[in-house]
Amino acid sequence: MDTTLFEFINGLAGHSTVVDNLFIYLTNYGPMLFVLILLAIWFSRKNKLVRREAVLFALTITFVALFFNQLIELIYFRSRPFVTGTVSLLIEKSAESTSFPSNHAAGAFAIAFALYWRKWKYGALMIILAILLAFSRVFVGVHYPLDVLSGALVALLAFLLVSWQQKPLERVFQSVLTRFQKVEEKIFNRS
Repeated sequence: MDTTLFEFINGLAGHSTVVDNLFIYLTNYGPMLFVLILLAIWFSRKNKLVRREAVLFALTITFVALFFNQLIELIYFRSRPFVTGTVSLLIEKSAESTSFPSNHAAGAFAIAFALYWRKWKYGALMIILAILLAFSRVFVGVHYPLDVLSGALVALLAFLLVSWQQKPLERVFQSVLTRFQKVEEKIFNRS
């Protein structure tokens, strides 16, 4: 079923230059878009401490999700779709890296889940963006659907684990933010 769904989604590639370029752009620059959104939230002047705590929460979940992915990759290696069959490959990708689970999907969903849970204004939009990023990885031919689904599930697991430890983490985040604010005040007061 995974292969059949992959063939259907990847079979959509190569029919429209506009659509191909959209998904190539999303797969290549989508992660940077998530980083830019986190930076915009961090440097927002409105509810500065609440927003910065949300960014730290999102980064913690992302770190945990990517750590879990690395553990899975040590145990299980899955060849990328373009190695095992005929694929419309729209980007260059190393055949030596594992396809399962998707780091792109894990990172995107980790950030999206964190911001959605923190009731950030655009949290639902972030989940849609994460879905599109995951879809783009299949569309361009570098992941199977199960790879991106497993990345999303790893992100959900990381989200639940970090949320379970929310109270101790909030104390750590507050300490980090207090120190950061002191450094920030020193830098901007000297200018």
